[in-house]
Amino acid sequence: MVLNKRAALKIFCYLMAADGAATADEQECFQAIGTELDPDAFCEYREQIVEEVDRQIHSGIEEEDAYELLLEGIDRELAVPAEGEAGIGVRLLVWDLLTIAFSNAEYAGAERKLIKHIVRVTGMEHSVFFEMEHSMKTIAAIEKEMNWIEQSNRPYAQVRPIVDELQNRRAATMEGIRQLIQDEEYESVEKIAPPKDSKIAKWSANFASTGTELGGKFAGATKSIAGSINKQTRKLFSRSKDANAGEHTEAESTEE
Repeated sequence: MVLNKRAALKIFCYLMAADGAATADEQECFQAIGTELDPDAFCEYREQIVEEVDRQIHSGIEEEDAYELLLEGIDRELAVPAEGEAGIGVRLLVWDLLTIAFSNAEYAGAERKLIKHIVRVTGMEHSVFFEMEHSMKTIAAIEKEMNWIEQSNRPYAQVRPIVDELQNRRAATMEGIRQLIQDEEYESVEKIAPPKDSKIAKWSANFASTGTELGGKFAGATKSIAGSINKQTRKLFSRSKDANAGEHTEAESTEE
């Protein structure tokens, strides 16, 4: 399943509205993801899709209808085809949703409920979702510990081994996510059952070997996963180089 990029961005807006209001951190994360997914046109239609989402949410008869209206809007966007352009795979969509949900350090129950709805509707493997969720919690915990270390007054020589270990754990977790997202293209091809008709079977074999259509649709979403994940999570999951430099300078001064 490959989703339209603009439709995916509207789904991100629905997620931000799930717990009542979009925080500054969520909006910044949304801006980063939108710029990465559609660098040429996102800035032109960003406000338009925000207004469309707001209109959908407030179109109910009563205020209590808000959640159902969220789901209606999301299901409508999930049905929008990629129309030949390089779209976004379901796994990358879900990872981006988790990134936004965790961006303000509060993973609300309404956000998790909405993401699980998307997982069910798209047919994404539940085990993959739980693995992604666990990885996101792991990275958030690592960041919390690293932030605590940055604020401590312990000598650089003492904290450096701890920081290195945390960075290695974070890098390993992110690499696992990259691989999980990239694997979606190949798993989708492998799940195609070979038909009995010889002519169709021959076409299917060629398709599986070349990945022409599927590979083309996923190309735009997967070719820069390594860069896009880093950009999308830079606020929540990056450690400032300036902070490292400051620690190093302070440590050298102390040693001297």
